[in-house]
Amino acid sequence: MRVADVVKAVDCVAWDSLRMGMGKRSRRGDYLIMLQKPPIIAKTWVDHGIANRWPEKVDRRVHPHLKPIGFISRLIGAVTKHGDLVVDPAAGSFVVMTAAHRLGRDFVGCDCEAPLL
Repeated sequence: MRVADVVKAVDCVAWDSLRMGMGKRSRRGDYLIMLQKPPIIAKTWVDHGIANRWPEKVDRRVHPHLKPIGFISRLIGAVTKHGDLVVDPAAGSFVVMTAAHRLGRDFVGCDCEAPLL
């Protein structure tokens, strides 16, 4: 089974890390493709105010691939309810776990190394 058979791409958000990276203009952050399982209707998202470009600086000394917790928290809050399970198969810094627990969600995730929290 392919991912496209289960979920559909519904949006794209650019995260602006507020610092230049490798590649000049194209490496100021990351892109997040949002996938959604059916039914694809607007009311499955409770927060429609998430900007298409999210500016948030992170401390790369914590983890080289650290993601912004404000952004991750808004996304988790927009599509899950208290007690839902959030899965991150490449957790890295475990910022998704931190955001999920703060919002009262369960979490399952893994990475090659233990978090530096």
